[in-house]
Amino acid sequence: MLLNTLLTQQDWYKPFWKILYFHANDVCYSTVHSSTDQVLVVKEGELLVQVQNGTGEMISTALLNEGNVLNIESLIESPADGKPEYCLPYQVVALNDTEIIQINKEFLLSHLHLDPHNYHRTFEKIITQFIATSFATRIADRSSDIKVAWTLFQIAGKAGKALENESSILLPSYVTPKLIAQMAQVKETKVNSVLQTLHLTGVFAQLKPLILNFQQLQNFLEDKLPFKTSEAMKPFSIF
Repeated sequence: MLLNTLLTQQDWYKPFWKILYFHANDVCYSTVHSSTDQVLVVKEGELLVQVQNGTGEMISTALLNEGNVLNIESLIESPADGKPEYCLPYQVVALNDTEIIQINKEFLLSHLHLDPHNYHRTFEKIITQFIATSFATRIADRSSDIKVAWTLFQIAGKAGKALENESSILLPSYVTPKLIAQMAQVKETKVNSVLQTLHLTGVFAQLKPLILNFQQLQNFLEDKLPFKTSEAMKPFSIF
């Protein structure tokens, strides 16, 4: 893969990149201390994108994993003052032990041509981040059960662990009703109610720990949404 080639096989490339290590709850990136000449890419681990709500509380809005870019605005051609327009303040927090590759932007962009396939996949991965956001916006006015189910679909596709029967997915321990409520933009009490309903309808095999039937969840969403979810979570990575 492209970054493995660039980062491990060529010693003379090392001045252009380094690996940053973080633990659970560490702030890995914040627009308050942003840099426009470095690109941060997840090598390992899961992270939450958080924005500040009207009361000053940090609200989780998206989940990032391997191959995702933390500071996606760094890829925009910035104005003279180095601050991209229309970029809301946000921070990215590690959910577990995490490794981030910090790589010089100009070096990365100038070497992507070495592997055209991975060049395409790099930007395909970025596009899927925006697609997930657009889907969430599209269902923002839908009922709570749809918003919770879509949030679970995103989490399962990014961080779920397939069990032996392959149809069952174990969700990480950090996936709590509070986290689901923040990402789905619904009340936590409503999340608990929806989880119980999904359990009764067979989407969840059990609630402690959270184990869901991914096919049942996908069927539930496709019965209620005007678009298909089957291609929404392809595993893209630039590693």
